[in-house]
Amino acid sequence: MSPVRVLELATDHAGVVMTVYDAEAHRCLPTTAEAVLRAGRRTAAALAEAAGLS
Repeated sequence: MSPVRVLELATDHAGVVMTVYDAEAHRCLPTTAEAVLRAGRRTAAALAEAAGLS
């Protein structure tokens, strides 16, 4: 069995791709909110690690 690691981020689904959901536009939009960008970077790092790229 392979080791497993849980990564919980202080964001929603939109945040993991560095966006925020805009209810009026009914879609995700780019953001400059540092907390959201930090969560997105952590997501990217976890994916790279899982793929053996880091």
